[in-house]
Amino acid sequence: MAEPENVTLVLLRELRSRIEMRFDAIDRKLADHDTRFEALDAKLETVKKAAIEERLAALETQKRT
Repeated sequence: MAEPENVTLVLLRELRSRIEMRFDAIDRKLADHDTRFEALDAKLETVKKAAIEERLAALETQKRT
């Protein structure tokens, strides 16, 4: 006769599986957020460069007058 499976081990395996699924979901969300932040950082750098160029152009115009 086969031994009955240990219920505790079954529950622990199921719990481990669920925890791993949740961590995978969190990892995907974090990767999505990283992508969004990288895009926002790139946009911010573009705005900074444009602001600096605009300020330099204004200073050049002031110097000429």
